[in-house]
Amino acid sequence: MPELPEVETVKNALLKAVDKANITKVSIYNNRFRKIIPDDFARRIEGTQIAAIRRKAKYLLLELDNGLSVIWHLGMSGKVKISDFPPEKKEKHDHVMIETDKATLVFNDARRFGMLTYAETSGLGRCSLFAHIGTDPFDERLDGLYLYNKLQKKKIPIKAALLDQSIVNGAFRCGNRPDAAGRKPESERLRPAGAKRQEDSPSGHRGRRFKHS
Repeated sequence: MPELPEVETVKNALLKAVDKANITKVSIYNNRFRKIIPDDFARRIEGTQIAAIRRKAKYLLLELDNGLSVIWHLGMSGKVKISDFPPEKKEKHDHVMIETDKATLVFNDARRFGMLTYAETSGLGRCSLFAHIGTDPFDERLDGLYLYNKLQKKKIPIKAALLDQSIVNGAFRCGNRPDAAGRKPESERLRPAGAKRQEDSPSGHRGRRFKHS
């Protein structure tokens, strides 16, 4: 499954390729993902301009100049193929093609656990998809005090708490441990999250982070 660093990389690639691009054509070859692509998806986004490209947790957001935003999730096996021109031949698992006046985007997803939909940009804050998503790793509010306050009443092990996306989105397992937990001894990872003292939470968190560009 593409993790948050990979989704951030895709977002940056989209910024370089199609920021401020005009969407000229949308072709949907298969709309059966974990959430079916709306029947009017192509009609609602064709002819619009991509005004901004953002990431919220593992979701890619393409804000359009008509007040809508494309919500894109790569699921477990999804990838975005970017090319200067529409490909001459559709490859296996190519399900959606978005053509713009700058580049062409193809959504390829072998397992079809991804998602491609839209919503009003002004209502994204109330969208059910984002209701339980915690603070972003790039958010300035994410510091030791924030973590201390969030973990204070948790009885579950710190390892499980750090994997709770409602606290910090983007923590993920790397092998047998969550990346955000670092190389802590097993006894430390199993320690109840609420047992962490405030002095254990430095004023500036030093968890592993990826470069923001």
